[in-house]
Amino acid sequence: MAALQAEEMQDEMRERLAKAQEELASLKKEVGRVESLKNGHKDRADRLQKELQKADETSSAQDKMLEEAQAALERLRVQSKNDLSKQNHKAQQATMEATNLKAQFDLERKQLLAAAEKDKEAAEKDKEEALARAEARRKKEAGEHEGAKRGLQDTIADLRRQLQDLKAAADAKAGENEAMKQARDAAE
Repeated sequence: MAALQAEEMQDEMRERLAKAQEELASLKKEVGRVESLKNGHKDRADRLQKELQKADETSSAQDKMLEEAQAALERLRVQSKNDLSKQNHKAQQATMEATNLKAQFDLERKQLLAAAEKDKEAAEKDKEEALARAEARRKKEAGEHEGAKRGLQDTIADLRRQLQDLKAAADAKAGENEAMKQARDAAE
């Protein structure tokens, strides 16, 4: 029973660990995507920078566009940095959760194995006690059987003596009857 519970708990912990690992893999993919977006944003920012330089050379109106583009670039950099930071934080959390789940799984597994070992020892002790009781009962029954056998042998011997006594008495009676018959025959 304890072994079955241990196996069920192990299966549950494995499922939870697998889910945590899947989430960690998903987060890593997301971090890669954010990195790719960051690189794309950087390329875009570089292009914008070149366009702004051209605009600066041609007109002061384009200076304003350059400032706006730089502000947009800064926002993109901040947003990209924040997104990457969030993804890294999620990945760290998932890793910690997976580590905690594994530690919990290992602890519960140890506890279940210890309980199973105790159950096994108790069952072994019960088995030994049952065998000892069975052996004692067998010896007692063997002793009772031996006593009954001796009593039966004594009874048989006693009955044989009684039978011999009865035969002797019957033979004596038959002898008396024969003697009386002969005496009667002689008297006639």
